[in-house]
Amino acid sequence: MKKSEKKDAAAPPKKRKEGSSIFDALVTSVAITAVGSVVIYALALGITTFTASRNAGHAFQPVRIAASIMERDIRSIRSDASIECASPQAFSFIAGGGVPVSYRFAGGTLRHNEQTLLQDLAGFRFVYRDAKGTAIDTPRVSPDRSDIRLVTVRLTAVSGDRPETAELTVCPRMLRE
Repeated sequence: MKKSEKKDAAAPPKKRKEGSSIFDALVTSVAITAVGSVVIYALALGITTFTASRNAGHAFQPVRIAASIMERDIRSIRSDASIECASPQAFSFIAGGGVPVSYRFAGGTLRHNEQTLLQDLAGFRFVYRDAKGTAIDTPRVSPDRSDIRLVTVRLTAVSGDRPETAELTVCPRMLRE
């Protein structure tokens, strides 16, 4: 073996330089920027979704309020002889305390005692049921004793392209058997 070959074999391996190179710094900053962008996008999407769902809930608040008013009124029907009109689009009766109450739907507007309760409804319907729960096509009304025992109200409103239907079934207190 020659001297020069001996020297190369015994030479220690070259050490890597301590610290970071510019390339390492560049790769790290690109990675941090990418992760940060994804996090910011996810937060923005979450905020947008939350705001849209909250606004949709507010848009249907009048429907929920109207349904609550109707439920209260229908529960207070005095007797089965106090129902004056019962059709899919109209319902009138004498409530507790002798107060006349009427609901009428026409042209997208629901009226309560001739005052506008809701506008721009996509659909509205009363469904009347007897004591067995069977739908009644033509219920008996005053002066006869009514065969109505349950009243189902279905209101449909549209906000943007999303319809929402509120449906409630009410058993008037005085008509229970």
